[in-house]
Amino acid sequence: MYIIVKLIIIIISSFKRFKLEDIISEYERSILNKLDLLKETSNTIKLRNNFKNSKILYIPKVYPNFCKKIFITMETVYTVCQ
Repeated sequence: MYIIVKLIIIIISSFKRFKLEDIISEYERSILNKLDLLKETSNTIKLRNNFKNSKILYIPKVYPNFCKKIFITMETVYTVCQ
């Protein structure tokens, strides 16, 4: 994607002001963080604590001892749609 951005900037110099390389860099950082499921485990635990008394939202319990960077283990939630 960086190569494409450089080509776009060369072809259309006015795009330089959009700082496309910075946008791509931020996107890359964000995606890599989302793919780290240990971080997502931590975020889910915090979210569950924040909504523990909610009547309209249920966050499944996470089992951190059984989570790794490439997978997350959560309770199974059975629902009935109405």
